[in-house]
Amino acid sequence: MTTPLGIPDLTRPDFFDGQLLDAEDLSSIYDFHRSLRWLHNRALHDWGIAAGFGVTGEKRKAAIVVAPGYGIDCAGRDIVLAEQTTLMVPAVAGAPTGGPVQYFLTASWQADDAIAPAETRSGVCVPGGAVRRPDQPLLRFQNPRDPSAGADRFRRGFDIVLASVLVEDCSLAAVPSLAERRDAHPASQPYVYAASTSSLETGWRFFPAFGAPQGVETVVDTSAAGFVKSPTYTAQVIGNRALAANGPIVDGFVSIVQPTATAFTLRLLLPRNLVMGNLPLNPDAIFVPATLAALQKTLGWSVAWMGIEG
Repeated sequence: MTTPLGIPDLTRPDFFDGQLLDAEDLSSIYDFHRSLRWLHNRALHDWGIAAGFGVTGEKRKAAIVVAPGYGIDCAGRDIVLAEQTTLMVPAVAGAPTGGPVQYFLTASWQADDAIAPAETRSGVCVPGGAVRRPDQPLLRFQNPRDPSAGADRFRRGFDIVLASVLVEDCSLAAVPSLAERRDAHPASQPYVYAASTSSLETGWRFFPAFGAPQGVETVVDTSAAGFVKSPTYTAQVIGNRALAANGPIVDGFVSIVQPTATAFTLRLLLPRNLVMGNLPLNPDAIFVPATLAALQKTLGWSVAWMGIEG
């Protein structure tokens, strides 16, 4: 039984001392954990090829070689090919209208009863049966445009495309194309985190540490973002620029130095001794410790920043 959302209605196997176990009891353990794994696969992973399943073939040859691989279909079922396999292309002369016929080489999950047993045993007072089956997919060529295929019709998602091939005169008209393959690994997306500092907790200092100051800097703590490696940071300084005693502060370029996964240093250039009309801007008088305190407490300077990782 399943819900409309595809969530299985599972019953946990349980046992007690002295219980008589039969095949159905033991199989229920396997079925329970397999259903959970399939739910995990389709809920948290994409379907497609996860590893391997390389396909090779030469033009005008009739054989295709499939390498071992692992995939997941859209139902979350595992598709495992453990050994390299060679398949012969369909024995067709070509399309009814001329030219080659396109086929998809696919891998599909198979139910237990569709796989020949690898080991059987005799029963005790009952008929014997299979005790081991190889976990192997159904590899086949499917014509995606064949309306008469019936139950064998191509179903994208249930049938994982390994390659697209063109067949003419019972051989490959071209090397297999991998354009139709779907990667089970989702495309890598950048991780973005943005925040701002508190003005009362943003401490400023002049840089460089020695010689005439060229601007101010502050260290920004980014550990709350949880970056794994040093991201690309962008930042700006927020706050009032008007100092009552020395007129407006004119800031220049912002630069990010010493970036790490947990912090960076923001530097704000302050061009010295500029003049606008008769108004002096950034005079030497602002490059004093009292200005650093004013940036924090009077002007309320803070840093708005963003990091992009990946």
